[in-house]
Amino acid sequence: MGNGSLKQWYISREISSSFDRNVAVSEAVYDERAVRVSMIRGFPYNRRMVFKKTAAGDGMKGFLFAVWRLRNILFLLAVIVIVSVVSIASYMWITGDNEEENSEVFVEQVRDMNALATSQAFIKAVVEQTDNQLFGQDININFPGTQRRLLLVVPGTVLAGVNLDQVTEDDIVINEENKKVELTLPKAQLLQEPALQMDQVEAFSVEGIFRSNVNWEEGFEIAAEAQAMMEEEAIEQGLLTQAEENAERSITEFFAYTGYEATIIFEE
Repeated sequence: MGNGSLKQWYISREISSSFDRNVAVSEAVYDERAVRVSMIRGFPYNRRMVFKKTAAGDGMKGFLFAVWRLRNILFLLAVIVIVSVVSIASYMWITGDNEEENSEVFVEQVRDMNALATSQAFIKAVVEQTDNQLFGQDININFPGTQRRLLLVVPGTVLAGVNLDQVTEDDIVINEENKKVELTLPKAQLLQEPALQMDQVEAFSVEGIFRSNVNWEEGFEIAAEAQAMMEEEAIEQGLLTQAEENAERSITEFFAYTGYEATIIFEE
């Protein structure tokens, strides 16, 4: 064995011997303490029993610590859940109140825009009438000189619109999160009978030799027939559609100004 190997062997042996001596001393000190404790308590010393009791004590402490830590974790989770539920409920309650309040306000403001949801047309109705009379009596035979042709040109205005007074809170749906509004409106309709401008009526007649000139009372009766013609003409010209477009544009611009995107739906 070389000097180097011999030296390493010697050092290893010294270290092992030192470790064994330390272990022996530690065990001796532990045994001495255990013996004193056993003598004081009055039971015979058993080294194996002392080790078992010590291990059991350590296990009990670890178990109690684990239970304590688990209890704290569960308590913390319960607090987090309660706070979350309260926060969500509060948010939903506040949001629901805001939507209800906004719904009432919006309905009132939409109703105030009634005048903007209209469309008006100026129309002239031409009424032509032919009849036969002899000495003031209507006859069914066209005798020469008994026929009269009457032509009336009646100007007037027709007003159509969406009746926003019919809008209720059930017709509006508000999404506060996305800032969107869906509003259902009644379809446009003629708001009143055509207004005839009777002071501008033009009457043309061709009289027979047995007929008198047209009188204005008779002309007014004939002019009343022009109202039905005006209504029909206004609808054909798209007056109702124009009124709905005006209503949609006015309401959409209003909601855009308040920060909402509006979708308008007309009832079928």
